[in-house]
Amino acid sequence: MELWVQWPPGRCVKFACRRHSIPRRFTIHGLWPTNFHDGRGSNAITGLTGPNISYVPDLENKLASHTNDLQTNWPNLNPNNNDSTFWLHEWNRHGTASHLTLNVEEYFNKALELHLNNDILRILRRGNIFPGNTYQPQDYVSALTMGLHTIQVMS
Repeated sequence: MELWVQWPPGRCVKFACRRHSIPRRFTIHGLWPTNFHDGRGSNAITGLTGPNISYVPDLENKLASHTNDLQTNWPNLNPNNNDSTFWLHEWNRHGTASHLTLNVEEYFNKALELHLNNDILRILRRGNIFPGNTYQPQDYVSALTMGLHTIQVMS
């Protein structure tokens, strides 16, 4: 699985965001399975199709115990969706590709676990990189490489 993170202040400069208060910490962009590569990279991974794979009855109830964690760590920044619609989209688009190993609750739990155990902002600060300053791309790569076990830098 690949955990993708985003810096909301940067994302919201490029795309309109629905939130009045933009988080000033890295948040989850997505959790994408790595076992269904089609040569186009993880961004092209989409869920499987089949009977009832993408249908999640009572998604809000299934995620109720994690709603606060999801809103904090995997916020919906899209102005056209509410939280439940956004998380259902993530499950349909990426989570269903992992449905043989993770059910819907396990998928969201895994994303939260990976994100919370790999605090990107803390790792960057340890590498003397702080929000608001300017750095070279290699500075980010060096700090992240030292702080994470695996890193793939996308430009």
